[in-house]
Amino acid sequence: MREVVRVIAGPERSMVMSRLGVYVWGNVRSVRVVPEGSDGEGVCVADRTEIGHLRFAQDVPQRLDPVGMEWLGVGDASAQLIAWTKEKVFQFAPQVVRDHGAAYVGTVDLPDIARNVWTGEHVAFAALADGRLFGWGDVAYGRLGIGEDALWQGRTTPVVVDGVSDIRSLSPGAAHTVALDGKGRVWTWGANASGQLGQGNLREQALPRHVKLTQPVKAIAAGATHTLALDVHGQLWGWGSNHKKQLSAQIAEAYLPSPVRIGGRLSEVKAVVAGLHFSAVLTREGLVRAWGWNGLGQLGHEEIGEESERVIALKRVRQISAGRSHMLALTEEGTCWAWGDNRFGTCQGEAEMQAQPRQIDLSAMKFQPQANLNLLKEQA
Repeated sequence: MREVVRVIAGPERSMVMSRLGVYVWGNVRSVRVVPEGSDGEGVCVADRTEIGHLRFAQDVPQRLDPVGMEWLGVGDASAQLIAWTKEKVFQFAPQVVRDHGAAYVGTVDLPDIARNVWTGEHVAFAALADGRLFGWGDVAYGRLGIGEDALWQGRTTPVVVDGVSDIRSLSPGAAHTVALDGKGRVWTWGANASGQLGQGNLREQALPRHVKLTQPVKAIAAGATHTLALDVHGQLWGWGSNHKKQLSAQIAEAYLPSPVRIGGRLSEVKAVVAGLHFSAVLTREGLVRAWGWNGLGQLGHEEIGEESERVIALKRVRQISAGRSHMLALTEEGTCWAWGDNRFGTCQGEAEMQAQPRQIDLSAMKFQPQANLNLLKEQA
């Protein structure tokens, strides 16, 4: 299965980008052929995957992208999925017409070409070619960084995030956001009840503020209520919640509002990710190390509780992705593995908790037609 080039773990879904197309499984709704002008509401196919009202556990990978559109990336914003090409950004509900692809919703109106796009739970951000950052979705707790923090409200159209530019990486947490610019500076905004903004206090902020670190940063990750940053010298920093030892088992404090060093220098670290009360890194040797809360098996072993760092039972891992409470890994051989919360079928299998890495069966990919019936159309 060397066709797989990337894995993406969403809050309740798993996705792979491959040379055969983009495929999704988990909390995905199957619909009948969508009539012209319809978004698919009211034509749900009742089948074994439905586990509750608007809740699904689809464990068979479903074709998501339409033929003829070369997607550069795809992300999961919970109620919406986001995909982008060289020229446009699309958003659509997590609905698929079985064997054909996504039911159409629409394009995202941006004033310039998106250089990169990031998604989180109910939010999305796009860095434009002109350097500006735009965000849309939920504004609660100031998590969009646009100066608004009203509960139960959101922005359906993108709004510029003032005060930051040239954003190279961005990671939304449960209700806060961390961003990294081209100079290696870290910026945060949003909820801060656990100190996850790294500003030395517990006050939420609706506009971006710079986090003071001693060295430029090369990688960031936002967990639910904690934040990680890896500097250019390989030192890992963290702040926010530590009540489940998601920052470090060697740190006694339950909450840390200012950045602290985590362990020694990690010059071998290739990537850092975080989720609901857990953290993980990928080393250049292809090993995955995880620590924090293991209540849903997200650390890849069956010992439930607060844990110090453990090495996942996988080798030659090329890329990792963390969802809310499950993880995906892609090996050098092209195999895809999953572990953690499996209530929506994100890890496949029958168990609600997948405590050990499970190889994902992607054989359905080769049997699905490549035609999409033009259900996802470009707009002029």
